Amino acid sequence: MEEKLEIIAGIIEEVTDIPKEDISVDSKIIDDLDISSLELMSITSEIGRKFSVKIPEKAILDFETIGDIINFLG
Repeated sequence: MEEKLEIIAGIIEEVTDIPKEDISVDSKIIDDLDISSLELMSITSEIGRKFSVKIPEKAILDFETIGDIINFLG
């Protein structure tokens, strides 16, 4: 889980300029990190490429925390 968090935090940092150190498993995507829907689409697209998975739009809409993304990846 730690390795996935590190990769996802790096992607979020690239897209949003939020420092990786400010991102945790419990960080709420909208409430804590203030990530816009457009940024979230870019982030999940890059996560999909990095982990070689297709993330359906329905799943993206259900993500509330970074932990939710990690759990989706398995």
